[in-house]
This record gives sequence, structure tokens and C-alpha cells, in this order.
Amino acid sequence: MSDNEKIGVYLCAGCGIGDAVDIAALERVASEEFKATICQRHDHLCGADGLAVISTDIASGGLDKAVIAACSPRAMSDRFDLDGAHVVRANLREQVVWCHPAGDEDTQMLAADQLRMAIVEATKTTAPQPWMEGEFSATVLVVGGGFAGMTAAVETAKAGYRAILVERTGRLGGMSPIGAKVLAETPPYRGLLNSPLPALIEAVEKESRITVMREATVAKTSGMPGKFAVELAQAGAVTTQTVGAIVVATGWRPYDAGKLGHLGYGASPDVISTHQMDEMLAAGPVARKSDGKAPKAVAFVQCAGSRDPEHLAYCSSVCCGASIRQALQLVEGDPAIMVYVLYQEIRTPGMAEEHYRAAQEAGVVFIKGKVSSVGADLTVTIDDALLGGETEMSGLDLVVLATGMVPNSTNLEAPSPELDEEKLAPLKPDIDPRAPIAVAGYAGDAPEPTPPAEPPLPEGGPILNLQYRQGPHLPLLADGFADSHYICFPYETRRTGIYACGPVRRPMDLGETALDAAGAALKAIQTIRNVKQGRALHPRSGDLSFPKIVLDPCTKCRRCTVE
Repeated sequence: MSDNEKIGVYLCAGCGIGDAVDIAALERVASEEFKATICQRHDHLCGADGLAVISTDIASGGLDKAVIAACSPRAMSDRFDLDGAHVVRANLREQVVWCHPAGDEDTQMLAADQLRMAIVEATKTTAPQPWMEGEFSATVLVVGGGFAGMTAAVETAKAGYRAILVERTGRLGGMSPIGAKVLAETPPYRGLLNSPLPALIEAVEKESRITVMREATVAKTSGMPGKFAVELAQAGAVTTQTVGAIVVATGWRPYDAGKLGHLGYGASPDVISTHQMDEMLAAGPVARKSDGKAPKAVAFVQCAGSRDPEHLAYCSSVCCGASIRQALQLVEGDPAIMVYVLYQEIRTPGMAEEHYRAAQEAGVVFIKGKVSSVGADLTVTIDDALLGGETEMSGLDLVVLATGMVPNSTNLEAPSPELDEEKLAPLKPDIDPRAPIAVAGYAGDAPEPTPPAEPPLPEGGPILNLQYRQGPHLPLLADGFADSHYICFPYETRRTGIYACGPVRRPMDLGETALDAAGAALKAIQTIRNVKQGRALHPRSGDLSFPKIVLDPCTKCRRCTVE
């Protein structure tokens, strides 16, 4: 230990440590062997009194570094983050007293060695200094002006940060018709409410911290968290904005009902989709397209193309709620109307079950079975699961197909030039995954790994046009949703500083979308705050140092430097 370096050693006797080892002997190790400037014991270092002792010594200038001999460095990390001081942890709890017999000579020796190693580490190391270069932006770019994008922008502004909202069309609001009703999401969870979109659009347009760019797209994205250089194309002009983080909220579109010919779409104008029914309900009284008359019998066909390997393999989860909402609106408009919901399984999670019960009480008839066909005369053939046979339903005036949600994970209006060149996969690395892995010091033949499944090719051009070595697209899941772990790492896209939210991440209703958008906005703000402090975001969260490359196992993906 250098003569001018002041190191304080703090020994915790809690969690059984004081009962299993001789704390006084450990004090002698610190004081006599290493001449520690300060050596104190405490029954509970993680408590307010114990932390106050250490903080007081740091604030008074009595020490430069602190060695805390207590629990695992992975525990209480937030409590022992002491005003940025250099703290070294010695694990006496998990690695000594909890796995070795109390009072044993070897246990005492192990505890002493743990303390010696921590003190030596303190003498040989310094606190990492943040790596920072240039100015960083505190602006969040939100791509997509639907419900998710507007919510993310508003939440960003509420937190005191500036947001740029980019919408490729000339209007805000996304797919949901402005005048459509929504299911109540507050007690008593009954009835229908007016759409929140008009109020949200007004909030966006009035907020001075939000800059709205309509009929605009992202031409190019480069840089890294804190200073992404984004080229925005609008009205033939391209402007460059520097932003700190990006939220992708490009939303969804209904599955193409034109592919559902077996369900009568295209054969009759009175076979419509859920989205078309919403437009009718928002415009006024519902009328048949064929003759303009008000329908007296309406059937909703659930899972129209969904949960079908030939169309959409997944369940969009919100279609049942949408059909129930529309059925309630029809009954409210005309109590004499007959409404049928033909379903395989009704999926109304959480309090949405109340709306299902409300629809039953209102007279909506639910029939369990799989619809096999819809004729041009609106005759519906259904394999009735309760009656145990195929039946036909006739006399209908309108058939509504509950089509699923397809994520807008690519820009369908801008075909991707990469796909013309041997259909280059946007996620495909430049390293062959089937090539043997060279491991330093290993002379044997490396086993041939199983090649990973090929990711699906996007249908259109990249939304962000990333200038990364990994390709211009965000990584996608099997069904085209932006890659993220639904539970452990929501919003993450495997492109650091870029977060996805709303139906582009997974199918969700307005309530879930609002929470998801707020979460993505907070992640974007967290990105901005961390990079301004020089802290890494991913994969080495909290690291203050610039990455040092270990060349032997490096695959040269450049994620650590480019991002």
C-alpha cells in the first residue's frame, strides 16, 4: 500500500458472519498486515447506521478507497454505491460462512484470505473513469405517429426531454379510426368509452417539447447512443438531426383479408373486416355496402386467418375484444339486431372478461366452432363444437372477419434494395455460423455447431436504414415482430439505444400499448442519462470504460464499437 493512499476496511458481523468467524482476527489482518487507515466493525453495514459510518469517513476525506467485507458484491450493490467512491467488496457471507462450518480453522483462514485479496485489489486498482467524447443529445426520436408513438412522445415530454415525432403519412392517429369507441379500462369495466386519440393528438400538437414531422421518413441512421445521426426525408428535403435514443412505434396493419377468399371476402361486398367495421361505426349508422340498408343479423367470424399456418400462425389476442366491442355498439344502436360471434376460443384476459359478460347480457349469441367457409350469399358453414357436427347459418346481412394484427416492422412503401442482391438477410452476419470456432490453446477439432434458423426476410424497406455492419433492419422474430424478450427484456431490439413499443413488438390493445410506450420512453431517457455519464448500456451495463477487444474469440461484429 502506498504511503499516501488511505484505505478503510469495514467488517460486517451480520447475517451470521460474526457467529462463524473471529472478527477481531480479521481486524488484525487489516490493521497489522496492511496498515489500513481505518478498520471498523459493524453489526449491519447495509443498514442506515452502517452506511452512515462509511459515508462520513468518505465525506471527511479520511479515506480514498473502501473495502467492505460482508455479503456478495452482487447483493446490496445499490446501497454500497457510495457517492462514486471506489469500493471493493470481500465476500464473507456466501463464499465463506454460508458454505463452510462455523468456527472451523479453515473457515477462518478462508475469511482472512478473502479479506487479503480485497485489500490487495483496492491497492492495485482505481475507480473506472467514464469514456466520453464530444457532445451528447438529449432528444428522443419517435418513429410512428399512432397511439404508441404519440404516447411515447408525450411521456418523453412530461419527463422534461425533447421529442421528434416522425409520421410517414399526413395524419396522426395510426390505424384506429379517430371516432371509434374503446372498451372501458377503469372500474366497473363495463360500457364503451370515446376514443382517447383526439385528446392525445391535441396534447401532442400543444406540447412545445414535441416536434411533429408529417409525411416524413428516416433516410439514414448512424452513430451510437447519445449521438445518433438521423437523416429525415420530408417534402423532398433531407435534414440531419442528432438524437440520443430512438423509439420505434410503427404500429400494425390488419392482415390482408383479400387472402381469405374461402371466408367470402371479395365474393360479397357485405363481407368486411374488423377494421372496415370500425370505420363504419365511426362514420355513423352501419349500412350494408350492397344496398345501403341497415343490417338485422350480423355474424363475427373470429380467428379469420389467425392461428393458421397458411396465414397468421399466431393469435393477435385483441381480436376477440374488438369483436365484442363492435357487437355491443351494434346492439346499442339497434336493440332488435341479432349479433352472433363465431369463435374457436374467446380470449378476454384480465378485466376484459367483464365486457364478454356484458355482451352475453346484451343478447349477443356466442357459438363455439371453426368456420370453414362463407358463401357469396353470406351462408356461413361452421363446424359446431357443441352440437358436434357441421351446420350452416343463413339469413345474415353482414359478416365481419376478425383479421389479426401484422406488425409494421418494415416500410412497405419503400422496397429494400438489399433483397434484390441474392436476397441478403438483414440479420445475417459476415461470419459463417457453420465455420469451426477457433479457440486459443485448443488443438482439437471444434465440433460443427448446428446452424441457426434463417430469420424471415422483411417484406419492405428498412424503417431506420441503419448504417451498421449487421444490416439496415432491426432484428425480427419469426412472425415479423421486433425482437425482444417479452418478459425479461421488453423494448430491447439488439440495437443499443433503439427501443420498440406497441404492436410492432407484440399484439396488444390500447391499454397495454400505453404502458408499453411509456416504458420505451423511460428506457430511451435512461439511455440518454447513462451515456452522458459515460456508462455502458448493453451488454456491459454500468461499465464506465471503453471496451478492450480480446482478439482470439472476437467475431468482428463491431457491436461494441459501432454502437
